[in-house]
Amino acid sequence: MQENLKPQRYWVPREDRSLLSIPERDLTTGLVEENRLLFEKSRLSLHGRSLTSLRSDARRDAVRLASAYTSGLLQTDVPEQPSQSFIVSGHQPELFHVGVWAKNFTLSGVARRCQSTPINLVIDNDTLNTTTIRIPAGTRERLRIDRVLFDTPRPALPWEEAKVLDQDLFRTFGDTIGCQLNASWGFDPLIGEAWKATVNQLSVSTRLCDCLTAMRAHLERRWGLGNLELPMSQLCETEPFLWFVAHLLSRLSELHQTYNKAVAGYRLEHRLRNRMQPVPDLERQDEWLEVPFWIWQRGDTQRGRLFARQVGSICELRNQTEVLARIPLSDQGSLEGAVKQLSDFPARGLRLRTRALTTTLFARLFLADLFVHGIGGAKYDAMTDWICERLFGLKSPSFLTVSGTLYLPLGDPFEVTERELREINHKLRDLTYNPDRHLEHVPETAALITEKTSLLASATALRQSNKIQGRLTRDQHHRLTEIRTALQKQADLVRSEYESTRTKVRARLSANALVRDREYAFALYPEHQLRQFLTPLSAGE
Repeated sequence: MQENLKPQRYWVPREDRSLLSIPERDLTTGLVEENRLLFEKSRLSLHGRSLTSLRSDARRDAVRLASAYTSGLLQTDVPEQPSQSFIVSGHQPELFHVGVWAKNFTLSGVARRCQSTPINLVIDNDTLNTTTIRIPAGTRERLRIDRVLFDTPRPALPWEEAKVLDQDLFRTFGDTIGCQLNASWGFDPLIGEAWKATVNQLSVSTRLCDCLTAMRAHLERRWGLGNLELPMSQLCETEPFLWFVAHLLSRLSELHQTYNKAVAGYRLEHRLRNRMQPVPDLERQDEWLEVPFWIWQRGDTQRGRLFARQVGSICELRNQTEVLARIPLSDQGSLEGAVKQLSDFPARGLRLRTRALTTTLFARLFLADLFVHGIGGAKYDAMTDWICERLFGLKSPSFLTVSGTLYLPLGDPFEVTERELREINHKLRDLTYNPDRHLEHVPETAALITEKTSLLASATALRQSNKIQGRLTRDQHHRLTEIRTALQKQADLVRSEYESTRTKVRARLSANALVRDREYAFALYPEHQLRQFLTPLSAGE
């Protein structure tokens, strides 16, 4: 077990059609086998229930819920097929970029190779921060980003609480974006046709996350993937998950210390000084210790922090304002009473949900034979590994990290570099202090510069001869003033040319950055471009 937190280094693939896979995808079958053996050999017990038993129960519930939820998305029956092996990934239900979507195709491919069930966790307990999508607008020379609404703006709130508020705007969004991109850039984006599945989902659910997930699920099925979708909100109400929560609460002080040590180690390793990065520390408020879960009331627009304290054989839970539950809990006793009370939370309108690290801790320990991460999640899971090994005495299971980059077909980048911008900035500065250097090759000013040099040289020669103090005569001074005025006019013209060049270089560099932007939503791309790039990842060979 490592004492120091030493995260793996990751890098974002920057070239068009480039992929990142750590380790390489052809090694994933071996990773799955290693993880399966790790779990098979484990003797870990959580208050009398073996990890093997908990994993079996968690998978049974997960496949049942995922089959039902995916059936609702596809509006067709997806039979429940019990499985002894899961490959798992997950992300927020947003219109994410192609590099994130690459995880879903890899998920399908690994599951096929390993004869496993692929499950994608819809992280609907995370926060919806915007109801806009970024699209490229303007011209090739003056490229810019516009943000287009797909639904009514609102304050940030949990995805699972977000409803479609403006159905007219929502229904027409796909056609609106399709027409704009076709008119500006001459290609038909996927969203034009694919958005119909999003609109059709409104007849089943007005939850925004369900509608957006339905579009992606329909596309993946049409392209040959067999992934099941499972909202994290549903997984957080299963009995094995509540057992996991109760077990952690029974080790309250140890959990609090271990979590904060992992975060501190990550900050030290990455030289982070911001106490909010990568995640905030768990707080202590008198006898109350913050725990790594969210709590809020159904319909609330903000997630609340959960605090706990142990009073004898009772663990009290509260949010920021009131005590919510008093559950029977000790480090040695049964967890059944605690789980029973936690299972009553939904009937009371209470949402008990994971935070970032507990999401992947539960998924990797209780569901997955292999978890497929993106770059951000992989970086954070160095902390999850540390917590797993110290709280459970179990070597953390390996995971796969996948991302990719695909450029929108906006044209080739301009042949311009940051060096050119630095050079033109240097010329502008030098023009202020040494204008003659920039004018000596201009025919209109060459003679003036020669005359100016001659006048100044004459004054210098006189001063050095000690005959006079080296001052110009009145006529010479007047002539020098005329020359400087004439040179300044020419310098202003040169400055204008330099500034015009700088404006053009800046615009082209900015346009290049947007041409090479990897963050555009996957639904903005032409279908053939996406399929060519992504579907090989789902192959089972």
